[in-house]
Amino acid sequence: MDGEFKKYITELGLNKPASLNTIEEVEKSLGIKFPSDYVDLMLFTNGCEGSIGESYIVMWPIEEIVQNNEDFEVEEYVPGLILFGSNGSGEAFGFDIRTEKPSYIMVPFLLELEAVIRQGSTINAFFERLYTDNLFEK
Repeated sequence: MDGEFKKYITELGLNKPASLNTIEEVEKSLGIKFPSDYVDLMLFTNGCEGSIGESYIVMWPIEEIVQNNEDFEVEEYVPGLILFGSNGSGEAFGFDIRTEKPSYIMVPFLLELEAVIRQGSTINAFFERLYTDNLFEK
């Protein structure tokens, strides 16, 4: 992991790392490949919770992603998105996998594709938007 990434997670409650095998099983279940920087994060901490600058984040453990996406009926309401967490309130965080290179996104839990706000193409860009509380700007 690079130094830039680490500065964003200093205030988070971190979980034990996920195994690469578990990550690959979840990818297979979802029929996707996670972005490599997200895999790096899960190999460092299998989910986390806390403040990044002015924002709050709850990143689900990798084992909960499939079930949470099924429970929220993500495929039905916002096909092409995979959720991986939330702000602990009304917005979910996830990936938009409708393009060749997935992007990090935020969407209200009302789950409408028109409401998706792109947060960047890397975990660092996503964390920077969290840090500066710049999540709602398109």
